[in-house]
Amino acid sequence: MLVRSEEKGEVRFVLAEYTRDVKCLCGQGDGTVVGDTDRHGIPTRSVLCDCGLVRIDPYYETSDLDEFYQEHYRQEFRDFEEQWDIEVQRGGGIQAEIPVDWGSAIEYGAGLGGVSYIVGSQALEPNKECRAYGESQGVAYIDQMQECDLLILSHVLEHFPDPVAKLKELKQYAKKYLYVVVPGLAQIPRSYNTSFQNYAEDAHPWSFCFETAKWVVEEAGFRVLWGSEAITLIAIREEDVGRICKPDEEPYERTTPHMGPRIEQYLGAVRDMEWVMNGYFLKETRKAEEEFMADVFKHMEEEVPPGVGGEGGVGEESVDGGTEERDRPDNPDNSQP
Repeated sequence: MLVRSEEKGEVRFVLAEYTRDVKCLCGQGDGTVVGDTDRHGIPTRSVLCDCGLVRIDPYYETSDLDEFYQEHYRQEFRDFEEQWDIEVQRGGGIQAEIPVDWGSAIEYGAGLGGVSYIVGSQALEPNKECRAYGESQGVAYIDQMQECDLLILSHVLEHFPDPVAKLKELKQYAKKYLYVVVPGLAQIPRSYNTSFQNYAEDAHPWSFCFETAKWVVEEAGFRVLWGSEAITLIAIREEDVGRICKPDEEPYERTTPHMGPRIEQYLGAVRDMEWVMNGYFLKETRKAEEEFMADVFKHMEEEVPPGVGGEGGVGEESVDGGTEERDRPDNPDNSQP
């Protein structure tokens, strides 16, 4: 059931209650509670699994989520013009990272279609008002999925109740490349004022680091060619490795993540640093933060993937060492459904 809510001057529809118990995608049912409230002040029990995935448990019923995304999500708490600008900025970063050898592309869960507008892809979006706005900007929407050379999921994977199952469903359509970008736990210090609550979002049942996002994609039958803690990654279907990879290219080795202890340590350090990172000691703590982050997350710095459109990337840092406006906590990522 959906209820109208007013939080911090925002008007939105939220789901009335969590009723569905959630196990981790790796199969475990326990974990460590690392958060109890999201950025909108909505009670959300965030649980860190030993594998490193963070889930909201319990969570909403799937039937409620369908109505929420089709009818209410986005337009209740985000100005469309502002959101369009955010998506267009993301599109520029994505265009700089995607492979150049594709003939057709679809963005799944495209929202207003700003990414599709920049990249030149078709767009698929369930929300009628988002689609109407995108069409007014010249975005080419389609009514159902079809085969494509490049499948783009821009801030979408974290919304799926079961990301592995959804990727398995979409796998048949991605004939060449899968491009995924999601908010990453490693972005909390610089993009969310070192606050897990600023990062948490009740519409995001899953939170990832690169290793866990990579594992989810691999469990769905893909192999990852490149990625970073941004989080961005490029993948191909496992059966297409020999067909698409060049002789000198190899996908990342498949691994089973065990990031839970490291991420628990990291989130504890983030809480301890929160008051410091927001104060006068920001510059003095930057080096220590970078060293600590590099020790916890092994893909903080990645070269530009081979065969892509240009230099740069999603969530690139600005000259002053901060992040672009779209990633700041007062203008959170507001991912697409």
